[in-house]
Amino acid sequence: MVPPDAAALSTNPHATCKSNDMSIPAALALSAAMACAVVQASAQELRSSRRSISYHTIDIGGLKTFYREAGSPDAPSVLLLHGFPSSSRMWEPLLPLLADKYHVIAPDYPGFGNSSAPPPSDFTHTFDNIAGVIGELTTKLGLSNYVLFM
Repeated sequence: MVPPDAAALSTNPHATCKSNDMSIPAALALSAAMACAVVQASAQELRSSRRSISYHTIDIGGLKTFYREAGSPDAPSVLLLHGFPSSSRMWEPLLPLLADKYHVIAPDYPGFGNSSAPPPSDFTHTFDNIAGVIGELTTKLGLSNYVLFM
């Protein structure tokens, strides 16, 4: 099925993508992100504020893991994972825009951003190991149900 175009999303805020491969929470998060991108608003209305973002570190298997957090912990959670090479800083303009409706977490992978950079002898930088660190982070933060956005 073809997803709705940007014009349909901007005129109908309840329009969603329907696909057998996409869960409802994922479709909602995608809709929210697309709505932020296509809704016509003045720059003043969309200006992000760092005041709504908090910055934390947590120990994951001996690694200092940094993450940015915004929104109420009681709201639906969205986990924002950065690309390579990057850091959670790439999400900073988006965090305050989602914080009114979502609990948003944006971590730095080991060796990226403000997380510790262990030597290769102490940590093998594979996708499996990075996924393990992020999995442990979600467990320690009590995120049992969340939308993953990359």
